[in-house]
Amino acid sequence: MQVLEANWELSSHDKKKRFPDIGWKSNNSLRRLRLRGSFKNYENSVLLPFLERCPGLIEIALPSMNSDTPTSVANLLAETCPSLQELDLRAEQYTEDEILVFLDRLGPLQAFMLGEGNHFERFVSELVTKSRRTLEVPKFERNVCISGQDMESILNSCSRLRVFEALTFPARGGLWRGGEDCSGLLIDQFARSEYDTDLRPPWVCEDLEELSIAVRCSCNPERNPTLILNVNKQMGALVHLRELAISWMPCPLFNYGPATRPDGG
Repeated sequence: MQVLEANWELSSHDKKKRFPDIGWKSNNSLRRLRLRGSFKNYENSVLLPFLERCPGLIEIALPSMNSDTPTSVANLLAETCPSLQELDLRAEQYTEDEILVFLDRLGPLQAFMLGEGNHFERFVSELVTKSRRTLEVPKFERNVCISGQDMESILNSCSRLRVFEALTFPARGGLWRGGEDCSGLLIDQFARSEYDTDLRPPWVCEDLEELSIAVRCSCNPERNPTLILNVNKQMGALVHLRELAISWMPCPLFNYGPATRPDGG
């Protein structure tokens, strides 16, 4: 039997602290593995030997782990899963140092998902440097907040972007450009500076097919038709657009202190 995908969810009430018996010593055909629940009460000796049995993985979603586990897992994946292309870290609030360990140990990625965190400053640069020619699906969800400059770096540098979901704190400046062949660029949450009056859409891509934007601005768009006009103006260039969703939300979403406010004020 060829196993292509496997999902396991561990209960926090599991008193045995044992991983389910998967019934094989090694399985080269397993391609996608999603581990759900929490491994925080499990020793490395439980998780690591299991991952060693799956050398053919191209996609993995990792669960919550002990604080000393991410480095061990990253090292093991680098050694045993040379074909890994998609990394999902949405189950845990990783530190930026832990994220950098994964990006440093692993090869270029096609998909990278992050779901918990705060304001990060360094990992996007590493992601872009290593995966600029391969990255298709970067997703930064919930309270993962990247800067406008980092968002611009992804859109300007990653030529194969297909889906992009990000929450970026307010930034000022010109247009952000996507890759030439990104047919499905998705910008799910786009923050706006309360000091700007003109909407500057973060796309210039003729092949764009899917676009969803939550515009965060301090002004009511109904009272500022310039916002609507600028959006309509940009739509004319997107001749291949098939799906479009735009919503308006108040800004700022977060309260940034003086040291982190984008305009330096």
